[in-house]
Amino acid sequence: MLNLTGINRRMLRLVALLIALGLCIALGLQSSRSSPKDTSIEAAENFDIVKARRSFRAPAFHNWPEEHPDVAKNSAKFWKRLLDTPVSQLPRIYKQSKWIIQAKKKLRRTLHDQGLRINDGHTERLLHEFRKESMLVSLLEQYFVDHVRNLRIFGKYISTISAPPEFRSKKSKAVIQYLFPWLKSDDRIFEELLVTKANGNGILITILSDSKISTQINRVARLIRVLRVQGNKLPIQIAFAGSKTISQERLDLLTKAAESDINGYLTDENTVDLNIVYAKQTITFLNVNQFIGEGVVVTDNLIYSLAVIFSDFENLVVLLPQTIPMTTNLTSLFDSKKFQSQGMLFFKDRPLLDSKPNPFPPGFFEVNELVNKFAAVDPKESLIFGFKSPIKTHTNRVTEYGFQRLLDPSMAVFNKQKSLLGLFLSSVFPFHSILKPKYDISNRFNPELLWLGQELAGTCDYVHFNRFYASAPGVLTPIENRPAESYAEELCSSSWSQISGDNESLLYVTSHQLENRKIPQFVAAVQEKLTTTNVIGFGEVESDDSLAQQTVSKNIMYIRDVLQPIPVEKPLINKEGQPFLPVKHVSDFGTVNDYWCSYDVVGSVSEGNRGLVYKHKKKDIERFLKYLNMWLLDPEPGYNL
Repeated sequence: MLNLTGINRRMLRLVALLIALGLCIALGLQSSRSSPKDTSIEAAENFDIVKARRSFRAPAFHNWPEEHPDVAKNSAKFWKRLLDTPVSQLPRIYKQSKWIIQAKKKLRRTLHDQGLRINDGHTERLLHEFRKESMLVSLLEQYFVDHVRNLRIFGKYISTISAPPEFRSKKSKAVIQYLFPWLKSDDRIFEELLVTKANGNGILITILSDSKISTQINRVARLIRVLRVQGNKLPIQIAFAGSKTISQERLDLLTKAAESDINGYLTDENTVDLNIVYAKQTITFLNVNQFIGEGVVVTDNLIYSLAVIFSDFENLVVLLPQTIPMTTNLTSLFDSKKFQSQGMLFFKDRPLLDSKPNPFPPGFFEVNELVNKFAAVDPKESLIFGFKSPIKTHTNRVTEYGFQRLLDPSMAVFNKQKSLLGLFLSSVFPFHSILKPKYDISNRFNPELLWLGQELAGTCDYVHFNRFYASAPGVLTPIENRPAESYAEELCSSSWSQISGDNESLLYVTSHQLENRKIPQFVAAVQEKLTTTNVIGFGEVESDDSLAQQTVSKNIMYIRDVLQPIPVEKPLINKEGQPFLPVKHVSDFGTVNDYWCSYDVVGSVSEGNRGLVYKHKKKDIERFLKYLNMWLLDPEPGYNL
């Protein structure tokens, strides 16, 4: 018997029976509503999942002209064909040998309890079960590919008509429910989904559930104060999931942070001009639960995508609570020609090598091929519907080189009109368990689903990333304290930062180093890192902590320098005493929290693998310090979250 535990109950109402892959035409679907438990499939000998993909048919292409296509007419024709829904989710299986080994172990235990031994007949039955389950998984793969294609073409359809169609009929509602399995069955929400709000520019702060809510509220309140000091004029919307998750008291705290007088308890120590009245911020709240159907598991991936989809803004900067902007003009991000042409701007994570699995999990490469080759836009889709096949300018680190982390979600920029279809796709990926060997679709937030949605949407020439990877902000380690024999500059920090690829200014930092200030041994270790010692004679040692006093004693995250490491695909082993890695985790630095040291030289000096070091001007250092000191202020006087 197949283990169907965890199958989405909502999907069971929409399930359809695929009789055979070779019979799948048009949508590749049958209208049967039977459950997978009733599915009877003959186990063909020598069935191969990967080879079966060759028979996958693109939906809605049957008997269509290939010359002089009318995208609008073809999209409307597609909508008329999109009537029934695909199979529900089933188990995964790829490696016959491993599957048989595990199945034999389980069977041996069962037979042993009965006083029996495994024989050739048992092995033959296991092979039969493997082939049968393989065919079912192949159907699951086709379900994923069809879902992506159907949603992609549906998005094209609604973008080519002057007004979205009404979804009053039972059949239309069923199709929408299939396309958006998370969507609440409500006519108003259907219309709001397709007639998205577009009220200028704004900031969206998204509160996820991956860390303690009280900590995130604390961070958001501090972030709002920083935006006030920076003179932010963009309206702010704060998205979250569930009134039970965030109490009214906590929402009131954020409103106070945006509107209350903050001058009354500032001091000269805050390095903030006390004579300036810091403007109140326009702030609204968005509870995404109102759009989610009953029984749907609300994951962080879903929260993020829906927050952007249903936000009030046409152009928006999305911030996570951990983010601290270092620029006074976030609106300049909307002026980039690349952003305006592609509709999104993402930022890269630190170039860590530990995000490449070793060993790769079963099914990793098979699912990678499924996504890259079969779910991507194919030539016929491009011809009939005008889709683009994006160039993998940045994303090949994941799609080709096997890394699992690329995107830093601390900040992202979207044009809703151009990125909406990609956001639709990102919102449905967590409903496809077939992706698990390659992409994490658990309750935890996986930012890789954001760029993957944009890449599979076929609406951009390439997924636009900032050209730099995340950097390290702070103060360079004195040469006396750097690794012996190394030519590399070193900068250690719990936080990371982003340098603009357009003008090389500092865009933002994260708050992790500031939060570590409460750990006494961490503060001592940071100061020690910047304190040098000299032997002055007969074993007598003299310490010089002047650098620490001038910098981190003023603020634990004092930013004088930023070190921009380079990405590498593997450790660059050398005998010259140079770092093997661009970023190294330091586990013995006095804190259980993350602490990372970055280097501008990696591998042999002769190879020329060198990053960049930015040394900031005094006026910028003072400006950064003002923002960081403002962040350190409690959300309101006497408040201890």
